[in-house]
Amino acid sequence: FNMLQFLNANFRRKAIFLCGPWKAGDDSAEIQYQLNPFGLCHKIGRKGKQPKKLFGYLLKGWKALPKMADFGPWKPSLYGEDTWEHVAFHDTWHRMVYHSGVVSFHASQAHAAKDEKLLSLAKNIYDHIFSRDLRKLLSAKKVYRATDYRGAGIIYAKWAATKKKGYARAKAEKAMLTLWKIYLKIAPDDQELKPFVDASRNPFTGEVVESFGDDD
Repeated sequence: FNMLQFLNANFRRKAIFLCGPWKAGDDSAEIQYQLNPFGLCHKIGRKGKQPKKLFGYLLKGWKALPKMADFGPWKPSLYGEDTWEHVAFHDTWHRMVYHSGVVSFHASQAHAAKDEKLLSLAKNIYDHIFSRDLRKLLSAKKVYRATDYRGAGIIYAKWAATKKKGYARAKAEKAMLTLWKIYLKIAPDDQELKPFVDASRNPFTGEVVESFGDDD
């Protein structure tokens, strides 16, 4: 039997998860099923259908990921590519970034519909990904991509635009500017964001970012 036959026979019985890729050479399941991220794995769902209670599902999926702090400081001299620590570290990190992208996508759609729960979840995920502790933990390994800085900045900007002027909004916009400044050092030809960074302006409010002093 192929994967499609297996899923058709078992899908309604129990939740089915896929950890790793589909079996090589068997893409039969892709006709009727899709992969929805959940922790280090994917939960298999019907193609074209979002998980029920999307916010709760994405929140549980994020919480199911291992905590990066449990790995301790990254030491390249100790963890070669053939070590389980290297594999666990990379799998966890890539899933964190992937999950942030999925949540951000749904958050942008929900934001357009005036539903801010997913936007807040995306913002909280980026708070963790770019936290001081995690940056310190990852200091010996360059794992952040240009798109990570850009995408996170957009989420901070959108989240800030839903808040009244004050400390929380200003802090989010400060994070927005910090991340975009780093991004523009990597991608200086991006003329879409540069005017907003130069003017210290949130593109989703059109207003100049307030200053509340230094904070992390």
